[in-house]
Amino acid sequence: MDEMRLIWDWIETWVRKNAPEAMKNWHQGASAQEIQQVEGTLGITFPEDVKTSWMIHDGTRLAFADSWRFLRMQQIMEEHQQNKTWPCWPATWVAFASNDCGDYLCIVIDPTQDEQSGQVMHCMHDAENSPVASAFHVLMSYFVNDLLDGEYWVNPSGEFESDDYLFLH
Repeated sequence: MDEMRLIWDWIETWVRKNAPEAMKNWHQGASAQEIQQVEGTLGITFPEDVKTSWMIHDGTRLAFADSWRFLRMQQIMEEHQQNKTWPCWPATWVAFASNDCGDYLCIVIDPTQDEQSGQVMHCMHDAENSPVASAFHVLMSYFVNDLLDGEYWVNPSGEFESDDYLFLH
């Protein structure tokens, strides 16, 4: 998906200019074969924007933005296999990011009546779940807009931060 490549180009250009240390936190992209293997194991098909993004960067070492760490493809598979055993876990959701405090950002894979395929949801361990964006590329577009508007800075660890916890708009 060209849109995801463009989004990552904007992010990478900004980072190279303003905070090159942040690049060290991003893993190299997953291969199409790795993604297909996870899809096959989980019996799902990721939306194209998610596949494209993970082929560019296969997760992050530390938090990407506002404490959200993007999971590696292998971690996505492991988290899904674990999470689906929880009685309250929505079976149609696949986590792609974690705040390492029990909350996840998830992609809706097989929507229920109140959901849409590819929608990004916030799955909270101690509160009601909520929608975040209509699709992954929309979430990342919000991030780029906020980044270009000066709403984010990079901390000494190379993580993006904002005053208003903007990543979840």
